[in-house]
Amino acid sequence: MELFYWTFLALLIYILIGHITKHMRVYCDDGSHWDIHLHSFASGVLFAALFFKFFFKIYTNSNVILNIFIAIITFTIFYGLNHFLIYHKYTIKKFHKIAVEFKILRFLLDFFQHFVIGGIFGHIVITNNIDAIFLIIPLLFVKLISSIEKADILIKNKKTKETFEEYFMSFITLAGFIIISQINILEIYFYFALAFVTGGIFYSIISQIFSKRKVNIFYMIVGEIIYASLMFI
Repeated sequence: MELFYWTFLALLIYILIGHITKHMRVYCDDGSHWDIHLHSFASGVLFAALFFKFFFKIYTNSNVILNIFIAIITFTIFYGLNHFLIYHKYTIKKFHKIAVEFKILRFLLDFFQHFVIGGIFGHIVITNNIDAIFLIIPLLFVKLISSIEKADILIKNKKTKETFEEYFMSFITLAGFIIISQINILEIYFYFALAFVTGGIFYSIISQIFSKRKVNIFYMIVGEIIYASLMFI
């Protein structure tokens, strides 16, 4: 039961990170480039986690081929949707119907992703797996990175208020945690979910490499070293 409370606390931190980081990025930009340093550090942690934890987890499972396939498909879907919605924003009026369909698909993907992440937290409670802390840490940094990037979009569009969708997704994450923590799902489904999240993290890292956002290599390397060191302690 104690693990349930600690995991639930970690999930609340995961949710709050998104709202607090976004608020700080929008209202507390003092020119110190803290967001660049934090973003770079988080990217380093994700890079190390992807190779030392997530790839290793899905590779050592008996359904390795299917897991890798799920990860690749997830990466492809994320890339395709974001490529269309971001890089074709100037021609979006010509393809209004398609754009709406893509936005609905992206919403459903976000819905599923938030539920799965909440479910991973919930599964940790069921399995009583302390080692899963090394899965939780990268998920926290995924939220951190996405929050900074969403704040950049808000600033660019001169919007400061969070949307109903963001609060709704936080609720879905909680729902995923509560539902999965109460049922004993088969281990195979946990690894499928993990493969899905791995594909999302892989897309996040690739997008950082090719994005126009500045990256502080020093902080990125520090993030990689710290996470890798914790893995081998």
